[in-house]
Amino acid sequence: MDLTQTATKPQPRQQLLGGGQGATFYNDVIKAWRAANIVPIFAQGNAGPSCATANSPGDSSSVIGVGATTSADGIASFSSLGPAVGGAVKPDVSAPGQNVRSAWSTSDESYSTISGTSMAAPHVAGCSTFALKRPSLSYDQVKAC
Repeated sequence: MDLTQTATKPQPRQQLLGGGQGATFYNDVIKAWRAANIVPIFAQGNAGPSCATANSPGDSSSVIGVGATTSADGIASFSSLGPAVGGAVKPDVSAPGQNVRSAWSTSDESYSTISGTSMAAPHVAGCSTFALKRPSLSYDQVKAC
């Protein structure tokens, strides 16, 4: 998506970046995306199960940080948790992220079963896309869902 143009409706943008806590390296991009009506969605990180393990940029209050759940709908043992630096409750939402069957890089027909918040974040990006079909929803309303 061209960041020089503003989207007419909010668009989800899922990213798998991170490391460290309280980092501000991505703040300008997050601000640009929000100005362009792009909903920033980030995997929260895999440093759990202890509290205060939420990683940047998923620990920013300006993004939707995604944690991982198990097939029993509990928080996965590896899923990073808040509070974030600054006290924000994280993750904002959790989605299936343990033992997820996914396409794999060894061939066009390969699959593997893997775990991580990076497997959960695409579920949230997909749900956000459906939620944004309502023309009146803003980023703040999607984040509050």
